[in-house]
Amino acid sequence: MTLNRKSLLITTELTRHNILELLKLTLHDVNQIFFYGQALASIQNMSLGHKIQLHQWAQQADTVGYCGSVVARYDCHDIQLHHWQEYGLTEFYAKLHDANALEQF
Repeated sequence: MTLNRKSLLITTELTRHNILELLKLTLHDVNQIFFYGQALASIQNMSLGHKIQLHQWAQQADTVGYCGSVVARYDCHDIQLHHWQEYGLTEFYAKLHDANALEQF
């Protein structure tokens, strides 16, 4: 039996509006969520309330991760992602493609 594995890649800058749109997404068929690029960089500018909502929403997936090199590139070390898994670039892309479907937000 093959499991349907769907990955969600979030690359869009997370403005107040985009966060609210993201929180509306249901995750019943998503087992991996990855943050990359502008999405990851914008987390440091979020209000504490939005950070808490985002973390709670994302924890519905089995894996929540981000690319560590993006944190270094955008110098956003203070985004406090201690519940999320940091991956190197190669491992990040391998995890992304280890799914039956990839949806980008």
